[in-house]
Amino acid sequence: MNSNIIEKLLLSRFNFSEKLKALKASIVDEADKKFSENKGCKICRGRGWIVIWDSMDSSTGCYHETGACTVESCTGKSRKLSGISPINTKYDKFHRGSMWSPAYTKDQKKKKASIDLEINRLDREIEDEKDRMKPQPGKVVTVASAGKGPKHRRVPVGTTGIVKKIYTNNWGTKKAIIVDKKGNQWWASINQIEVIDAYPDIAVWNKLDKEARENNGLPIIVTIKKKTQRAALVKTTTSKEIWIPYSQVPELKTFDTKQTVSLNVPMWLAKKNNLIKTA
Repeated sequence: MNSNIIEKLLLSRFNFSEKLKALKASIVDEADKKFSENKGCKICRGRGWIVIWDSMDSSTGCYHETGACTVESCTGKSRKLSGISPINTKYDKFHRGSMWSPAYTKDQKKKKASIDLEINRLDREIEDEKDRMKPQPGKVVTVASAGKGPKHRRVPVGTTGIVKKIYTNNWGTKKAIIVDKKGNQWWASINQIEVIDAYPDIAVWNKLDKEARENNGLPIIVTIKKKTQRAALVKTTTSKEIWIPYSQVPELKTFDTKQTVSLNVPMWLAKKNNLIKTA
């Protein structure tokens, strides 16, 4: 199941994130240990200045004044020896050289780069998996939860089929037209369904479509004049030229231009293009 795949990816990402946190924490611990062992000033935290006034008008601390650290033992020499404490406050970013940032060794940089690479890869895989499993035409879905409204109109939970179309109804609800393997059509809300196969074998549904066209379509002989990614321009025996979408006659994709073939065109398409007379 897709949810299990995503859960595994998220767990793997969490584990790498924890490794990155542990690496950063070890660097903080090293800096803090160095600061303590060298008797760093706890008042100014090795910055050499302290806040003596803050207007309190800004949560960022941008309206404040500072003065020199008042601790007698806090000197330029002692601060150089201890370094600054690995604790940043909202005031530090307004003073040059006061923001503490981790200093990685060569091995630590290599380890961090490796972890970052894995996290980025997992982020892409998680997003790809989420996109892959979004309901779209051509994907097989199952109805995972019951819908609202009268019971006799609800799509039974467990109904499985291929999505033929996704649309938004007059009430703003996004819905999917689902065709099961028996040819039955169902209209379910997108929120009710889950993708169970993003790359299904659609032979069963192609057969159903072909049978439907043969039973309800109009047989015509055409010459293929032009093909695009979505449709073909054909010329009938009466010299009428019409565009036929591959979604309506899929076998058109397999034919070459200038080839003359026999097709079964859906009745609505035949009527729309005046291929048959209507009363």
